[in-house]
Amino acid sequence: MDSTGWPETGTPDLSRTLSRWHVVRYCDTTVIDGGRCSARSQAASLSPYPLSSATGRIGTVVLANRFTLSPIHTMLADAAGYVTPSLLEFYRERARGGAGLVTVEYAFVDNWASQSNVSQVSIASDACIPGLARLAETIWQGGSLAAIQLSHAGRQRFLGVDPIVAPSRIPWKALAEAGAPIPKALTAEEIATIIESFAAAARRAKEAGFDVLELHAGHGGLINQFLSPLANRRSDLYGGSLDQRQRFLLEIVRSIRAATSGSLPVIARLSAAEAGPGGITLDETIATARLLETEGIAAIDVSAGDVQTVHLQVQPMNSPTAANAPAARIVKAAIGIPVLSAGSITTPELAEGILERGDCDFIRLGRPLLADPAFPRKVTSGRSETIVPCIRCNECLDSGTSIRHFVRCAVNFRCGREAYVGDVTPVRCPRSVAVIGGGPAGLEAAYLAAASGHRVTLFERERLGGSLNKIARPDFKEELLRFRDFLINRIDGIVDVRGAATAVDISSLDPEIVILATGARPLLTPQSDTLRRIDIRSATAELPELGTALVVEGGGRFAVEAALHLARGGRTVSIVLQKNELATDVGAHTRVPLVADLATLNVNCWYGSSVVGGGDGYCHVLRPGGEVELLRCDTLLTTGYEPDRAADAALDAGPWQTISIGDCIAPRRIIHAIEDANVAVRNLARVDN
Repeated sequence: MDSTGWPETGTPDLSRTLSRWHVVRYCDTTVIDGGRCSARSQAASLSPYPLSSATGRIGTVVLANRFTLSPIHTMLADAAGYVTPSLLEFYRERARGGAGLVTVEYAFVDNWASQSNVSQVSIASDACIPGLARLAETIWQGGSLAAIQLSHAGRQRFLGVDPIVAPSRIPWKALAEAGAPIPKALTAEEIATIIESFAAAARRAKEAGFDVLELHAGHGGLINQFLSPLANRRSDLYGGSLDQRQRFLLEIVRSIRAATSGSLPVIARLSAAEAGPGGITLDETIATARLLETEGIAAIDVSAGDVQTVHLQVQPMNSPTAANAPAARIVKAAIGIPVLSAGSITTPELAEGILERGDCDFIRLGRPLLADPAFPRKVTSGRSETIVPCIRCNECLDSGTSIRHFVRCAVNFRCGREAYVGDVTPVRCPRSVAVIGGGPAGLEAAYLAAASGHRVTLFERERLGGSLNKIARPDFKEELLRFRDFLINRIDGIVDVRGAATAVDISSLDPEIVILATGARPLLTPQSDTLRRIDIRSATAELPELGTALVVEGGGRFAVEAALHLARGGRTVSIVLQKNELATDVGAHTRVPLVADLATLNVNCWYGSSVVGGGDGYCHVLRPGGEVELLRCDTLLTTGYEPDRAADAALDAGPWQTISIGDCIAPRRIIHAIEDANVAVRNLARVDN
């Protein structure tokens, strides 16, 4: 058994891997792997997105198209950082999806202090090479070129344990407040050792058969910390002027190129500028990009953000799309090597427009390839209408890696589960299935059941889309409308859609399975006062005569988003919440920009408080000290919901099997609706097969 956990007989033939690598390394612009690239190019000529579908060169390798998988921490490595079957299948799926380049997530380069997070991929010892070689080969077999990102955490070490190292003894504020140790300032000898670690990691990547290296010099990692005047207060050769702050990066670049004989193209990822005064400026980043070009770097990846500004790395739905394209355009104009850009490039139209304007040369896709790994293939083959849209909900971070789970996706149940959850396939014994409710859970269940070969009838008493019709009303939630339309269009022609369901309707179908997806209803308890109340979904969807002074009860994500939407519409909005912080049900990626947007609109927040009654244009607010204050209020917007189980009694009496999914179990989020639907329908297939 080798260190990856694979039997010795299953370890890759490294000589074959290296031979394969040389085929790619010295390819021309039209032929890769016996003409595969030519075939793709011919298919690309049929695409309505010709720039996205065109081949492109990074150094000495040629990509079949302009799409590249952004490095994403999947938490699918094992505890020591070795490759697992789940990690292999995650990357196999993205390679099969047609990305020209698949970049393996940030890999730590030594076993001393470079690891940032749990279950992070390791390239810190030669024992990692067999597993990494298997990973590179898997990506190649899937049809893509393989890259791996080399990284050192520095003070951004989320493990929260020593050693934590940095250019200077300056902690991240957020990590220090969470109890992390103050980082140790690196000595010159330790710096030299880290540089050697990067060189050794680059050698391992080459031996494992990777086609491209990526050097992570952004997002607040150690290299970024040396570049930053906010983090680097050294007085030796590695601090002070920009030239000296660049020295650490420069020496790493030279070391990895020497270790690989300059044979691997190297992409450098840079954060364009630091938020706030005194940080790295865009002009300094341009100077760094120019320096890297002279040192033989093949391409620059322009990104943004760090641990204190994670919302700039992974923008939520209330933030602009294509967030880094403007900075990428400026960097591209200053250098002569290709530029890559990431950041909420969620549609083929966005990607094509960015390339058409010349903002960058290659598109990095992160979350969109979690939602639909086949995004690139669907674009290049003219099937973009079948792309599962990323909704920028950040569940992949807020419900996934941020709480130490494997990566997940709200709209793709298989994300992170590829090793043991496949595509739905026809069952041997099709059944008659009735789905009651056409929200996200019901639509997903209806599609999966029909795709499995079952005879499916979907009943919906209102418009298809369910809760999405209401929660997607704010103008910054257009991704949710796109997802709703995708779900509806996907069942067209394969599901019999009808109106409201009665017990007679269901009985006449004589179904074997009834799937209840009836959603949730407002929890409006009887009140003795005259205060006008309406549930928040109805308020944002229909915008009835609410008045000008509105009070939102509760401070979760949906409450904050509704307050933001209504305040932008010119109303005076207050939020009354029992907690002392807004939007605690989501991570910082989503919370920070939401709260910042609220601040610009002067939304008044009453923390540690609750509404205890009201009337005559006011609500009565119980304050933390026990006093009751009056707050101007034409309408109180409530956030409480309960399962809608009105159909239960009639349907439970039938001879069919009844399965409940989605909000009719408990009011939750889209990710739970999609998960419930998948579990329910896939379990039917398990029984049949």
